[in-house]
Amino acid sequence: MIIRGVFSIVTILALLFIVFCAIEHFSFLSNSFRKIIFWTYISIAIILVIRFFLFPIVQLLQLTKKRISNKEAAKIIGLHFPEIEDKLINILELKDLSKKSATDLIDASIEKKYNKIQSFKFKSAVDWRTTFKYLKLSLIPFGLLFIVFLTGNLGFISTSTNRIVQYN
Repeated sequence: MIIRGVFSIVTILALLFIVFCAIEHFSFLSNSFRKIIFWTYISIAIILVIRFFLFPIVQLLQLTKKRISNKEAAKIIGLHFPEIEDKLINILELKDLSKKSATDLIDASIEKKYNKIQSFKFKSAVDWRTTFKYLKLSLIPFGLLFIVFLTGNLGFISTSTNRIVQYN
C-alpha cells in the first residue's frame, strides 16, 4: 500500500502540476489566482501524503489499532492463502489445547501441521502486478512532460511555474 501510495502521489501531483501550468500559461492569471493555485497545490500535496503515505505507515506500525488475535490473523492469512487457513487454525487450536493438557500426541500433531505450511511462500501475498499497474499510470504525466520538452516549449513549464511559485 505504501508503494502504491507513492506512485499515486507522484501521478496525481505531476498531472495537477501540468494542469496548473497549462491554466497559468494560457490564462496569464492575476496574483490572487496564482496564490490560490499555489496554495491549492500545496494543500492537495499534504492531503495526498497523509492519505496515501502516512496512513499506511501508521497501519503498518499498528499505532492506531489494538493487536488482533491469532485466530483473526489466521483468517486474514486464509483470505490470501485459502489452502493453509484450516491448517493455521488447527495449529492454533491444538496449541491452546496443549496448554491445558500437555501431551506428546498434541505436540507431534502441531509439529506435523507446522512442517506442512513451513515451506509456504508468504511473499506471494503482495500482488506486484497491480502495484506495477500504478507505476505504468505514473509514467503518463512524465510522458506528457517529455513531449513538452521535445517540442521545445520549455517556457510552458518554466515560466508558468515561476509565476505560480512567485505569485506576489
